[in-house]
Amino acid sequence: MITATMKVADVLAAHPQTLEVFAAQHPAFGRLRSPALRKLFARLVSVEQAAGIAGIAVDQLLAALNAAVAGLPSPERLAAQPGPGDLAPDWYDPARVSISLDVRGDAAPFAAISQAAGQLLPGEILNLRNSFEPLPLYEVLGRRGFAHWSTRQADDDWQIFFRREGPGQPDAAPASAASAAGAADPAARVVLDNRGLMPPEPMMRTLEALKTLPPDSSLLILTDRQPLLLYEALEEQGYDYQTIEASDNSYRTSITRTLAASGAHR
Repeated sequence: MITATMKVADVLAAHPQTLEVFAAQHPAFGRLRSPALRKLFARLVSVEQAAGIAGIAVDQLLAALNAAVAGLPSPERLAAQPGPGDLAPDWYDPARVSISLDVRGDAAPFAAISQAAGQLLPGEILNLRNSFEPLPLYEVLGRRGFAHWSTRQADDDWQIFFRREGPGQPDAAPASAASAAGAADPAARVVLDNRGLMPPEPMMRTLEALKTLPPDSSLLILTDRQPLLLYEALEEQGYDYQTIEASDNSYRTSITRTLAASGAHR
């Protein structure tokens, strides 16, 4: 039985078939196929931490992992995969598909998907093609007012339709370089250099650092890429953030506690 406190590396060593379960939860976990990344990331991260990075409940990840060990389809995959008798939902109308986006082969598709979804009007549909079923994306876009319906064309070819039901929560939008540059720096600042690290380690290190961030201080993280997936986690935990692009094409993101976040993390 796989438990939440087990290290990802130990799970993979004992049950190699769980690699594809991890890879299905988050695009970054697909890099666990690399032995080098497994040495760097998997031995440091527990199953519970991996669930947090993927933005899913740890019970959901444990159910999928233990089902794979038992040789059974995961509960999520059984629920999501279409069967011969499955029908399209009532809201699906091909004429309402206003944007089609194929991200198969894209190593970091979240920004393109988020931008396309943000352009939809209520009732319009995004037709997304992906090489795997993007389970965490269902929750992310669901909070923004989107319904979804998925069909599997092949093992590496999924077609997912997202319909904007209503306004939902506003799409995350990083502060502009001008507004971020003009913000006053807090008196106390902790700097975390995540450059040169492979995803999802920068996000993992940042979330861990925020747990011990002193009161009345801020965290400045340096990254090679704009940390789009991190924004969701920061908003959920009540942090404010500002991102600017530096002259060397790296990114500087300043993270500060809101009053709600300060109370929640004391």
